[in-house]
Formats: sequence, structure tokens, C-alpha cells
Amino acid sequence: TFIEGELDLDLNVIFEQAIKNLQNDGVVIPDGAGERAVAFITDRYAAYYAASGFSSDEVAAVGAIRPTRPYDVDKRLHAVAAFRSMPASASLAAANKRINNILKKVDSESIGQMDFDLLKEPAELELGQILMRYSSQVSPLIRRGDYASALEILSRLREPVDQFFDGVMVMDTDLALRANRIALLNQLSGLFMGIADISKLQPR
Repeated sequence: TFIEGELDLDLNVIFEQAIKNLQNDGVVIPDGAGERAVAFITDRYAAYYAASGFSSDEVAAVGAIRPTRPYDVDKRLHAVAAFRSMPASASLAAANKRINNILKKVDSESIGQMDFDLLKEPAELELGQILMRYSSQVSPLIRRGDYASALEILSRLREPVDQFFDGVMVMDTDLALRANRIALLNQLSGLFMGIADISKLQPR
């Protein structure tokens, strides 16, 4: 299989090519057949990984970002399970849920880039600086598929994230400060979402 053989193949590409081959042979393929086939397989992840001992919320955290490469899914899931065992995981899962709720109230197209000159409070300045440093470390790891190492680095964000929410009013009356704080949280969320939606992890 893809996972045991460590074949990093994309289901979308496989089914797209299969459909083209069938169409070249004169077979009529209904619209959306490829998408339904991919969805059928990815929907089976829950049962497959539940039988392997993973929890449903760990599977949901990975499934939320809709990955379509089975071997990649496996690596993400093992990384999330390892992250789950870290002391910082519960706090960061709760923080990401809070961030998601904030971002849902904002037009995603209106979110700009974080401006360091607008980081006013000590807690947001510290988080912004740490976030930039970790981003340069984590992004290459994600591109390489080393999700476990990426989440180990991101787990160190627990204290600065907690301090941010304790000391900073995100929805400030100053619209420029508010927009910049939302941009900061959006960047933070994006790093985690490059691996999984850890807000799906439930408290234990």
C-alpha cells in the first residue's frame, strides 16, 4: 500500500490520470467521479487509524486540512499523536480554537501582513518576534514532511501565546491595532494548519 511502501503519491493525481486513460479508451466518466473517489478513500482514514489505536480527534485534526497523499497523512497523524503527549498540547489546542473563533468573524480576504511597527504591548511584541524566528525554522520542516520536528518547535509557543491572550486585547477599539493583532494570530494559525488543525484535539 501507499503507507507501508512509503509511496508519497497524491490520490488526486492518480485518479485524474486514471480517468484520462479511461476516457481515451472511450469510457464515459461522470463529472466529479475523481473527487468522489478521493473522498471515499479519505473518509476511510477514521476507521483505518482507529483500528491502529489513534483517537478520533487526532484523525479529525489531520483530516480537517484535507490532505490527499496517504503516506503524508500517516506522517502527519503520527506527529499529531506525539504532539498530543506533550505538556503544551492542551493549552495550544485551546488557544488555536480561540484563534479560529476570532478568525471566523473576520473576512479572510481583509487580513493583511503583520506590521512589526504596530506591535505595541510587550506580550504581542514577544510573540511576534518568536513567531518570525520559529516560522523560519518550521516552514522548511513542513516542506520536507518532518511534521514531528515542526510540532516540537511549535510546542514551545505555549507560554508566549498564553501571555498574549492574558495581556493583549485582540479586538481593540483602534482598528489598526486590531487588524495587526488579527494578522499576527492568522500567521500563528497558519503555521499549525500547515500540519493539522490542532484545535480539534479535545481535552483529556
